[in-house]
Amino acid sequence: MPCAAGLVLMAGAALACGPRAREPIETVQDGRTALAPAPGDRGGVLVRVVNALPDGRVDIVAGDSVLFSAVGPREVTDFKEITEQSVSFTLRRSGQDSAVVTNRELMMGGSHYTLVAVPTMDGGIALRALQDETAAADRTKIRVINAVTGSDDLKVVVQGRQDPLFSDLDVGEVGGWSEVDPATSTLLTIQSPEGATVARVDRMELEAGRAYTVVLTGTRGNVQTFRFGDRVVSER
Repeated sequence: MPCAAGLVLMAGAALACGPRAREPIETVQDGRTALAPAPGDRGGVLVRVVNALPDGRVDIVAGDSVLFSAVGPREVTDFKEITEQSVSFTLRRSGQDSAVVTNRELMMGGSHYTLVAVPTMDGGIALRALQDETAAADRTKIRVINAVTGSDDLKVVVQGRQDPLFSDLDVGEVGGWSEVDPATSTLLTIQSPEGATVARVDRMELEAGRAYTVVLTGTRGNVQTFRFGDRVVSER
């Protein structure tokens, strides 16, 4: 399973790696900008949800409380702060009481996390907890989430780079983080194991100081993408 600087948290408790971000985080997606405050001084954790499933809305329950409700496909929620660092997260279909999957996660206080609902190779659903990272002021970071139903061994290539950004990326897996040079416009290509292009992200701006998440969705014959980018906003 590919994983770079950020550790993917799976079922069961695990401790993520990566820098802590105690400053506000600005997120941009499709022209929309959202600002998440810095976590509180008491070790709080900021959490958001990405629904990368092909269809249906989901709820995320933290402990006994609904943290996010009716999160639609391709939706990226704003961050919410939780005070506990060891949390049991449950994913369920909206309007249903039964749990689809439950994970207990151990998270670092003062950090930001993204919970991603993704399909799995066996036709099930997984909930991945990813620690978010920030990029240096003169660099850019990218991670890629493969949520393409029935896909395996996808390769992600960025224009101007000889080696693939990520390779052998199966459905439900995350490749990240990888550091790249900033660019005003670049091409991101998603390729099959045979080298055929199955999707493209054209004219993708790689802004210095921003960390981008690219999500691959859809099916093997119809791969779609969406993305969002984060950067630290210094408090004055």
